[in-house]
Amino acid sequence: TVGTAPEITLNSPSNGAVYQTGENITFSALVTDDDELSSQLSISWVSNIDGEFSALPSDSNGNISFTLNNLSAGSHLITLTVTDDTSLTTINAFNLLVNTAPTAPSIILSPSVAQTIDNLLVTATGSTDADGDSVTYTYQWLQNGALTSNATISILASQTTKGDLWTTRVTPNDGTHDGPYAEASLLIENTAPVIS
Repeated sequence: TVGTAPEITLNSPSNGAVYQTGENITFSALVTDDDELSSQLSISWVSNIDGEFSALPSDSNGNISFTLNNLSAGSHLITLTVTDDTSLTTINAFNLLVNTAPTAPSIILSPSVAQTIDNLLVTATGSTDADGDSVTYTYQWLQNGALTSNATISILASQTTKGDLWTTRVTPNDGTHDGPYAEASLLIENTAPVIS
């Protein structure tokens, strides 16, 4: 038997794409064969971690499209194999990463009772990452519900006013994705007068 192997055009995902666990991933391709109908081709999508996760046929025009959100965390080598009825096969392989975001941190906003003479300081610890990536933190401060430009771990006393409600928001990041943030708030209290 003399024939031609199927042809594959991969539309998505792109090679090296990065997704978060539970995120929808759209797999899309076009398959054709000069010797038979596209809908008669045997199609297999295989992950080196999860095994075969789809064998859906194409439509009559050769289009394949489906969405998946349950691939395991890790670096996947995905192999799309298309075979015709004469056992001629074409393979398209690509990589994608399914990343687990870090967990929310534990934070302490000090002092526990803040007056207008006190600097505010936030300490964040405890975020873990299932993939073993190192975790860093980003900081946001809100003054009476409005986001400020301060992105450090502290607020100077000179920036506060009696009656202000200051909220700190700390977000963990593993170099790929942000995890859930933690936040804490303090009401700035009056400072007692001093007599000399």
